[in-house]
Amino acid sequence: MLLLIGNIIIPGIASLLCFIFFFYFVVVDQREPVNAKRFAVFLLSFGVFLISRPLQILLGPYPIPLIINDLRLLIFCTITVPMVLILTDKTEDNLQIQKIRIIISVGFLFGLVYTVFNILGTKGSYEIFRFGNIIAYDNLSPSHVRPFYGREVTISVTVLMGIVLSGSVGYRIYANRHLKTKEQTKKALYYNLGILIFGLSLILGSIVKKWWIYYSFSLPSVVLLGYGVMLDIKEIRLKVEGTITLIRDILIKDLTLNTRIKDEISEMLMFLGKNNHMDTFCIIKITKQENNPTSMIYAYQDVVQLATHILNQQLGKNTYLIIQMDVKQIGICLSGKQRLYDNKEFLISLAENIREQVAKKTRYVVTIGIGRSYNRIEELWLSYHEALQALEYAEKNDVDNQVIQIDALKYKTPKNSYPSKLKAQLLSAVRFGDTGGLDDILTNFYRDLYTFSKYDLEVMKVRLFELLGALIDTAITAGGDEDKLFNLSKDCFKHINETEDINLLKQRLFPVLKTIVMTVRQSHTDRSERIINRAKEYIEKNYSEHLTVEDIARTVFISPSYFKHLFKKISGYSFKDYLSRIRLDKAKELLLNSDMSITNIAYEVGYQDSNYFSTLFKKAEGVTPSEYRSTTFIGERI
Repeated sequence: MLLLIGNIIIPGIASLLCFIFFFYFVVVDQREPVNAKRFAVFLLSFGVFLISRPLQILLGPYPIPLIINDLRLLIFCTITVPMVLILTDKTEDNLQIQKIRIIISVGFLFGLVYTVFNILGTKGSYEIFRFGNIIAYDNLSPSHVRPFYGREVTISVTVLMGIVLSGSVGYRIYANRHLKTKEQTKKALYYNLGILIFGLSLILGSIVKKWWIYYSFSLPSVVLLGYGVMLDIKEIRLKVEGTITLIRDILIKDLTLNTRIKDEISEMLMFLGKNNHMDTFCIIKITKQENNPTSMIYAYQDVVQLATHILNQQLGKNTYLIIQMDVKQIGICLSGKQRLYDNKEFLISLAENIREQVAKKTRYVVTIGIGRSYNRIEELWLSYHEALQALEYAEKNDVDNQVIQIDALKYKTPKNSYPSKLKAQLLSAVRFGDTGGLDDILTNFYRDLYTFSKYDLEVMKVRLFELLGALIDTAITAGGDEDKLFNLSKDCFKHINETEDINLLKQRLFPVLKTIVMTVRQSHTDRSERIINRAKEYIEKNYSEHLTVEDIARTVFISPSYFKHLFKKISGYSFKDYLSRIRLDKAKELLLNSDMSITNIAYEVGYQDSNYFSTLFKKAEGVTPSEYRSTTFIGERI
């Protein structure tokens, strides 16, 4: 029974867990850095190594056990063990590639030695155990058989692999000595402990020639690795939830106002797990609902839930993005152009399905505006404004519970139409706390609204009530101080209601709008500062490692291009300058407080080339490291 459990049941369960964890890293978490992909390769190869044991002993007598055993150890030596070593490597990228090739080549060489001597030493098969009708076979490899000593050579190879695995744990503990957070420390502990257990059991099982020993210990080893994976999932989820709103807000601004270039938009879409072929914008407007804040929230949630379900069915999760414009309007950018080639009515059919399901399953009514489909993602903002124009048409003609496509409208926009595009720009300025050009936008909006209202004070008041409500809703959604905004809106509503001079409305509205924008801007600044402070903490803890903009951006879950912009804006330094400053400050401490050599200090603070370190030091301090050390000591003595 012990042989059955140790050779079949336990390695079978352990391999299944390895495949599950592999699935997480490759399929579920596609934003992980290259080291996570390497860890996935380790898990896959380790799973294949483990599942091969039951297959080896259950598929029949010689030569099947020999073939499977050789393939299993070849994979173990060439992939599994080298991946553990590669994951501990912290050298520069170009040097690391060379080291990876060397490590894999050496591993393959040992795997080849094992395979050759196992073939030379194997004489056939022997029966390990019987369990009912199950007969388990293994290689028959006698000990101390001249001239090849196959059994002794193969055991030496497996013992060496166990030593390498166990020894790598000590090196990894040293390499991770800068980890300060509790989550990082726990994750590293479980990863290392899992590998250490299997490495030691591999040594013991090989020496005493009881293979079931290390297969039995494979299960607790994989469980520990898996718990480390669970901690990794939790850590990533918390970080993503903390910054995903910021990324989504930036992306909305990019898509609706055409403020960034194609590559940056594509990069952020990929971060959100979306493809970069968005070409059409639709807007769902909730036109009938109970007019209270709680009802607005429920209406938005219900409509989004129904729309998401239909979009998943007809498009797929990665081909659309839902964005909240305000509490009554839901934006959808999607990939629709290709589908229109096959079915010209596809977008209308999709929108009609959403509208019908909302009417059928909720008490709300929606009107949906659809813009044109464009060839380039940087043109999506045009589709956005066309969707707004379609909704404007519906509002002017008292149309609701309908789907309106901009191409279907057979009218020319009158010169005194409602300034919906300018209103959208005001709402976007509020959403992103953007004061640039705010005065001009508001001046033009007020002028066009004045014309649209035909100089009627009461119509102006109604329209300004509507605008102010939309601005406040947008500001609260964007993270503005809700109490401050509520008091501000209450005073402004009262002032508008009591004003009898249409010119005084403009005087009151301008400072209120600026206050709303600044409230949101402060919220965004606070959030940006938290992200950059987190990045600084990571840099200060890991300055001795090889750090890149991409590495730090991943830790705070924003795109590298935006991270560089945000870091410079908040800290006043470029990432490269800040990292150099931290490293040189640490180097000065070591120069004054230790007797380490200049070369060792360079390595300690993260520079692989001591000459390059000395050049940077002299450029920053005006003296070489040696001169700095000697001059300071002389100054202290004097």
